[in-house]
Amino acid sequence: DKQRHRWLTKLSEATRIHVPEPIVQQVYQTLTLNNLQFLASSPDTAAYRPGQGGYCNFSMVYGWEASHFLSQMARQGYHAELTQVLDHLLTTQDKQGPEGEITDHDGCFRPHIHWMNETGAVMKIFAEYAFASGDFDRLRQDTDALLKAARWIQRQRNTTRDTLPNGERALHYGLLPKGRPHDWPINGHFLFSDTFTWSGLNRLAEAFDAAGLPDATWLREEADEYRACILSATRGSLKPHPNDPSKVWVPSDIYEDPAEAIKTTIFCGPNSLIASGILDADDELANQIEECLTAANCMSDRFAFRMRLMEDEGVRQIQMDAADGHVELFYVTLWDVPWHRLWVERGDLDKALNYFYMTLAYSTSRDLHLGQERFCPQLPWLTPWQPNASGNGRILSMILATLCFVRDNECHLLHGAPDAWFAARAPLGVAELWIGGTR
Repeated sequence: DKQRHRWLTKLSEATRIHVPEPIVQQVYQTLTLNNLQFLASSPDTAAYRPGQGGYCNFSMVYGWEASHFLSQMARQGYHAELTQVLDHLLTTQDKQGPEGEITDHDGCFRPHIHWMNETGAVMKIFAEYAFASGDFDRLRQDTDALLKAARWIQRQRNTTRDTLPNGERALHYGLLPKGRPHDWPINGHFLFSDTFTWSGLNRLAEAFDAAGLPDATWLREEADEYRACILSATRGSLKPHPNDPSKVWVPSDIYEDPAEAIKTTIFCGPNSLIASGILDADDELANQIEECLTAANCMSDRFAFRMRLMEDEGVRQIQMDAADGHVELFYVTLWDVPWHRLWVERGDLDKALNYFYMTLAYSTSRDLHLGQERFCPQLPWLTPWQPNASGNGRILSMILATLCFVRDNECHLLHGAPDAWFAARAPLGVAELWIGGTR
């Protein structure tokens, strides 16, 4: 009873939703509390480590993954907890760089993992906290560390400003150096590395501007020039799709050969262009990305990311044996939620609501509503990497965007809500959501 009271009290402190579907309410509350349980402390420090969960040590910090649930916690009002997370993140600077052809690691953040976009992800956490809470004094306090991180990005980008013999810019001009984008042991100019690094730098520039800090101008110039380089590299690397030459192939590594890449790619590049916000919602490239993924049998009207099979051969065989030889596997929430947001922004609510309900159905367990990373239709009780902090954050962002879609500092209430919620004539809305320092 004491624990139940404690957690109910924590729920009462945060953003509340009111919807006529009990399961949506239950998922929202479960994931909200679960994210609090991912904040790990130790006797020697008051700081919190934002863990990821799943099969690994719950206190293991993946900066990019953590950014997805910490930004939602900031919007929900857990600001005291977030300040202690920021304290921990500051301790991860300068210690070790990502795996890549970098010149130095002076200023970069690496909470644990070796991904090239970790510094940008951490910068975004600081910026999102400032915007949600309105605590720009904390941003001013951390200015030196954040500018040091931005200078690191600038230095690494300056190493790739190559020109070709004909005087034209190289395709990778102004991107990060080659590096490891994610867990897979690969190396190259991956859009997943640059888009999310830009996203953090861009949000930091916005935060510095809102705080009236003098370095806002050069941060804005740097972010805008970086965006231009990424989009130029992307558009310059489009090729015919190997499965349907009438469609374009949008790469993950800008130098990849589509005929070879389609055999192994996990499509982190094209999806990152959607998820990072680097594309305008009405950009034709977004339509081309959807066509590219659909032609590759990666995306459907239910899922944004159909995997081939489990990466580990031993686990893969166990799954196939359990399912009598045939399994499908989908990586859930990772890209479904960004596509949901794009469609809500465009007003394409039929597609958005389809992903809304599919995500709730396939991304949380049937018993406890815990978030998971993957779904197998043939083995519905197979729920790997559960609980899952970043998945939780993405689901929460989808629910909140359905009730209050924020675009260009404007709130669009119930913009993505299904008609059935209005027809129910029951309480519907969101309360105590932090936006721009107020709720």
